[in-house]
Amino acid sequence: GINAEYGGTLRAMHKPTVFLLLLFYSCSSLPGCPMFACSKSLSSYQLTRAPDTRPSLLWHFTEGKTKTGLGCTTDGSGPLFCTVATQEGLLALDVKGNKLWSSALLSGNSTEFAYKFAPVSLGEGVIAHDAHRIAVLNAQGGLIWKIDLNLEYSPILTEDNFIIVGLPPRGGILAIGSDGTTYAAMDFSSNDGSGYFKLVSSVAIFHSRIFVLAQYEPEIENPIEANQNASSLYSVDLILSVSHRLNISWKIELPGTVNGTRPLIIYDAKYNQYVILISYALDKTIGILAILDLGSTYRVLWNYSYPEISSPDGRPLILVLDPRSGFWAFLKKGTFLYYFDISGKVIQRINVLPVTSEVTITGKPESPILLVAVQDPATLANFVIALDLVRNNTVVWKFLVGIGDDNVVWGQLVVSDCLLYTSPSPRDR
Repeated sequence: GINAEYGGTLRAMHKPTVFLLLLFYSCSSLPGCPMFACSKSLSSYQLTRAPDTRPSLLWHFTEGKTKTGLGCTTDGSGPLFCTVATQEGLLALDVKGNKLWSSALLSGNSTEFAYKFAPVSLGEGVIAHDAHRIAVLNAQGGLIWKIDLNLEYSPILTEDNFIIVGLPPRGGILAIGSDGTTYAAMDFSSNDGSGYFKLVSSVAIFHSRIFVLAQYEPEIENPIEANQNASSLYSVDLILSVSHRLNISWKIELPGTVNGTRPLIIYDAKYNQYVILISYALDKTIGILAILDLGSTYRVLWNYSYPEISSPDGRPLILVLDPRSGFWAFLKKGTFLYYFDISGKVIQRINVLPVTSEVTITGKPESPILLVAVQDPATLANFVIALDLVRNNTVVWKFLVGIGDDNVVWGQLVVSDCLLYTSPSPRDR
């Protein structure tokens, strides 16, 4: 594992700590991480001043019980919005850790699960939902509108500010206007009627095109053997007309399971276009597919398997944009970070302690910093580490959050206005 000095020490905390804030120096205010995976393309990249100096603890905030979730969001100009496992499932905090307000419109209890969905920070307000309702609130916590319906996966905005959310139980999608009007819904049934394709993540969006990654779910007792690993990527357009509808422009069947991953949209300079990257797993072997969107059809640029990358639980990699070029990949609880070039070649492999959080990359495109939380299995020490991707992945700093499973850091690491927000996850007590 990575061995480096850490920036501070915290004893194991006796109260459930919902959020931890770390302070960095000489920063300028730039956009933060306003939604799940920080962007419509699900890049997990934040154009913020990289946290390249040793951090010190500024404050920690305690509120009720917490569960493993997705963390917080902020657009860099408004509050920090967080979903948590309390009866008031949505919180707004200022940069000093003060609770500005909380909302009982969303519930984080065991049946509502607000903490499983990352809110969308709008600066002047927030979009958030739990399992049974979606709401838009202003910056003071006042309700603008609310819709009661069953939902899953974090909302993502199109360029036209339509909200795209997942619909259980069949895993379709719904488009909602900025005023709360529901425009169109779609599910993804299999052609033979034996089952349906269910979303595995939030959608990725490029301009107004929606990319839906879905896994086959059988509806019959003895599904066809070949369907067990069936998965697909759908390219969907929202057509605004008299009838308002969602239309599938193309669909590609994928070689393996995609449960546990999400699409990544990335620029390919060779083709001067954006491509969609999908990781999949087949018999515990990892693969990655690059797809070029041609409008009404697609082209597979490359499809490689990586037998040297082990996935013990059969889950595919999670992909993260490197703003210089290429992308990084990781497995939750995995002990390696992989850097790929745009053509799918593994360039670097970094050995780390088991990963517990999302991987986030921040900083200017020419000088990015990679942030990730890890846990030492021998000591149960939980760290957030920062790697300088330009200087041969040098450890810039390593910060000890706490000891034990009560202080595991989960979710995305959000950088905004010189501050890094992390979310330790104490058990219910």
